[in-house]
Amino acid sequence: MSSLGTPNDTENDKMIPMEVDSKGEDFLDEHPNSGSDNNEDGGPSPLNHFSASKPNRTAASSCGMIFPKRNILVMIIAVTSVFSAIAVFGRLRKPVLKFRLDNSSPYYSHAHYSGATSNQTFKIMQITDIHLGEAEYSDWGPKQDEKTFQLLKTIFEYEPDCDLIVLGGDQLTANNCLGNCTKYYGILGRFLSGFGVPWATILGNHDDMHFEVEDGTGATIPHAYTRRDLLAVDQRFSLSLSKASAPETVTGVTNYVLEVQDPVTERTALEIFFLDSGGGSLREAINDDQIRWFKEQVGIAEDDEARTTSTKKSKVPAIAFQHIPTLQHEYVDGTCSGYQGEGVAGLEYDGGIVDAMIESGRFHFLAVGHNHGNDYCCPYNNDNDNNNDNNINDLYFCFGRHSGYGGYGTWDRGVRLYELLMTADEATADEEYDDNIDNDASDIARGFKWRTWVRLESGDKVDFLDYDHVTMENEDDD
Repeated sequence: MSSLGTPNDTENDKMIPMEVDSKGEDFLDEHPNSGSDNNEDGGPSPLNHFSASKPNRTAASSCGMIFPKRNILVMIIAVTSVFSAIAVFGRLRKPVLKFRLDNSSPYYSHAHYSGATSNQTFKIMQITDIHLGEAEYSDWGPKQDEKTFQLLKTIFEYEPDCDLIVLGGDQLTANNCLGNCTKYYGILGRFLSGFGVPWATILGNHDDMHFEVEDGTGATIPHAYTRRDLLAVDQRFSLSLSKASAPETVTGVTNYVLEVQDPVTERTALEIFFLDSGGGSLREAINDDQIRWFKEQVGIAEDDEARTTSTKKSKVPAIAFQHIPTLQHEYVDGTCSGYQGEGVAGLEYDGGIVDAMIESGRFHFLAVGHNHGNDYCCPYNNDNDNNNDNNINDLYFCFGRHSGYGGYGTWDRGVRLYELLMTADEATADEEYDDNIDNDASDIARGFKWRTWVRLESGDKVDFLDYDHVTMENEDDD
């Protein structure tokens, strides 16, 4: 067995993340507290001792000598229980996402002011299409998983200061995995936990795709687990911020929103939307019920009561991630930046998700994976007359970089990074956005900028798009 471990499928471990046999330093392995219990003194019992040495003592006086020791034992048990409860609470408590104060930013010009006038940054690493478990029954498959984990470990050495990891779908090649495929989510969770960075997960089309029988007949075998079961394994880890949408309300599983706070005001400064674009057991689509949910969340729902629930956040900047691209992700010569290695295998139906983003005026990019040969970003194509002019100049469609050795293609692997900047010295003039700032802490309305680049396994930093969205062929590290 390799250092990463090769899963063995049994009925008994169904729905339980696998424990690898050989623990490597890349995993966060949790072991119960162990060791020999040497607290017993090994001597005669207190009662026998006092009965032998003091034969005239009464039973009551003997018990009086014993009770204090029993009380001490009870106190030890109680204290131990309290500390155990604190440990469990600490493990279950989830991180709070916040921008970082960044006085060293090139945009920072108020060094003598407090944090209220400092620039703030937030950095996201998009890891997509790693395809664990591919050809698990072969010698080749597990070796690809090893190479994937080594790749990610190398990437973290180049990009150690990320605030959030987005797992962009197809974490698993379920069509090559027969049995307890959820174990791969456990392996991935233990690996990521070792870096101490919170993560959020969306599901792709391969994560619950039926097992393909390789007998030439095209036969498939449905899995016993569901998309929701996969996410439940992910959510067991304390650094996982992944959420599950209500099954009776919205199609799919990973439809949710994460908030990023301003560290000064502790108000919501950014919303990150995650959408389940289906595939596998679902149609590859953003369905109408997902669009209704989305509009309620962004504050543009047709129903007045639903819309008022998001009024206070109606001007908060937003970004979004889903696995399968829209048709708007098509490469356009002269406007897109980054690498194009193939076409776009888009959604069967997108429900008008891009129209909804444009209508809200809040979204700055929609990032996807799925097509392993693409990693480019394109500005919104305003030839679509169905959209208004809100935010057109800053809505981009981006592909993440193929991040694993599983899946098709031999393009250089890597990840896409997004650095988000909240500026105080180039504030927006929008008064409605100013109302979202805590007036007791600051009366400054922050502007929003973002830049992005690809970090390859080789360490090269490529496909750089700066805050002003001027493309650079390569950007040297600071």
